[in-house]
Amino acid sequence: MKQCRSDRISYLPLKFESSNIFAKEIITVRPDVHIMISSGILPDKAERRSGTISPVFELSYSRKNYICGKVNNIPVELRPGYSSLGFLGQTSCHSKYDRDEEIQLYSIWVSSSAFDNFCEAVCGKNNIDFSLFQKGAYHCCNFKGDAREESIIRKLDLCFAEGSDNLNKLLLESYILELMSINIERLLCEDCSKYPLNQPSKTDMERLVYAR
Repeated sequence: MKQCRSDRISYLPLKFESSNIFAKEIITVRPDVHIMISSGILPDKAERRSGTISPVFELSYSRKNYICGKVNNIPVELRPGYSSLGFLGQTSCHSKYDRDEEIQLYSIWVSSSAFDNFCEAVCGKNNIDFSLFQKGAYHCCNFKGDAREESIIRKLDLCFAEGSDNLNKLLLESYILELMSINIERLLCEDCSKYPLNQPSKTDMERLVYAR
């Protein structure tokens, strides 16, 4: 099991077993924001073990099939048509896959400090941070997608279909920031009386772009 470094030597607090499918590619969007693309058809039944070694946020989308596994013995299910938000500390992950199972998974990894900055950029408050949502070593919540979100993810599909050699990283960053904005709003709106939010504006997106 190896620890992860991405294409700009930025560090990710992940450890995982090497595979031709998991992860096929890891792209650094910013030094503290990465996207991991896993795709392919499994030739045989397989098990996968991975983990995190320090706090990190994950936003995941399974594009093809249900993906089931466990994080620290907590059952986890990634469903097509849903976003999955994970708040991870030090964890161990385990999943199983069937022969001929098709995988198309996007995992966006964000450092805890970058997540704090994104929350402030979305809602204008500096008292909302990663620790508010982390419950123990692992906490996860899922949100049903909408047409706007699906449109963005289809743009990601097109980006990666053309190969990373021709990838427009500025466009990629804008798509990922918008997905982060959508899901942070959902997360905060679970308690709208505590964290009142307005609809996203051009200013909101500019704040996300410049959040550091």
